[in-house]
Amino acid sequence: MTTAPARGSRLRLLAAVGVVLMLPRLILAWFVGLDGLQFAASFLLIAGIVILGIVLFRLLLARRPTRPLWPLAVSGIAGVLVAGLLTPLLRGVPTAYSGNGITPVSVVLFQYGWTVIGAIWVIGLVFAFGSVGVALQRR
Repeated sequence: MTTAPARGSRLRLLAAVGVVLMLPRLILAWFVGLDGLQFAASFLLIAGIVILGIVLFRLLLARRPTRPLWPLAVSGIAGVLVAGLLTPLLRGVPTAYSGNGITPVSVVLFQYGWTVIGAIWVIGLVFAFGSVGVALQRR
């Protein structure tokens, strides 16, 4: 008897939890004056990204459990480096605000850009450290 279907459904559930944890911050980005809530929701966003990174890492390992780990580790390190190189490209610019309580689209897109860079960085770290952890377990 195999546990592959149970493992797959468990990973799908975990991925759904990760996405749900990310949603509050992505939604709150559209509203002005909710800095405290946005700050708190940022921690949920990071937790969601970590969960998605772990799910992706486990899915890649589940496909071929004996796969060499160096490609995953290198892709993780590359993700961290790419995120670091992209960071200076996202510079804030003053944006006119009409005072209607809704954040201007350019500001939300700027925040989403930072979210993508953060996701690349966090998932890269998950891949790098996950590869080390699995390598130590295989020894």
